[in-house]
Amino acid sequence: MFSVRVPYAALAKAFGLIEATTKRLEKTALLTALLLLVIQRSKPREASSLLQTVYLCVNRVCSSR
Repeated sequence: MFSVRVPYAALAKAFGLIEATTKRLEKTALLTALLLLVIQRSKPREASSLLQTVYLCVNRVCSSR
């Protein structure tokens, strides 16, 4: 699903940190850092990693409600 450039451990850690806090601004900062990491590690003109990450984030946020 993800290329080797975006490690699964980074996704799992970010989701764990987001889940552990109740502060909205902190959640936003963590999610922003995750998405920036994905953008930085993705190959030029390769949007699939970012799209897949956003999809996982949306499913993760929606499933916690």
